[in-house]
Amino acid sequence: LAPHMILYHINLGFPLLQAGSRLITSSAEVVTRDEVAVPGVSDYAVFQSPTPGYSEQVFFHKMSAGDDGFVTVTLVNDSLKLGLRLRYRQEELSEFTQWKQMGWGAYVLGIEPGNCRSDGRLAARERNALVHIAPGQEFHYRVELSVLSAEGINEL
Repeated sequence: LAPHMILYHINLGFPLLQAGSRLITSSAEVVTRDEVAVPGVSDYAVFQSPTPGYSEQVFFHKMSAGDDGFVTVTLVNDSLKLGLRLRYRQEELSEFTQWKQMGWGAYVLGIEPGNCRSDGRLAARERNALVHIAPGQEFHYRVELSVLSAEGINEL
């Protein structure tokens, strides 16, 4: 058996991401990767203007899937009437990491479904969460990305 780790790292930036954009999730629980992110955990879903000296914040979400087994995460910019929707099957990708970097010159939101967190193999092994793959074994993943216009955003 060999370790099998997959994480889809999707970076979103300006103009979709800007002050006033909002992240809509089905998070049942949100925990921080480290102490740096603790002050921002209550504001994980809101975004400010680029901020000099901002230190990245990383959040691990425990998501609730819908009746269809899919988790939905949506970044919405109401002023542009534009959004991006991510859907994935929780059975296949049980982890979700959010990377929030509101820095000047490094202004980005990472949304990251995976079968692991972004903290690496050793951390997964320590949590007894390391997924293994046997020779000849296959895994299949379904990840959907959709751009939402005003009509789609109004349905949220």
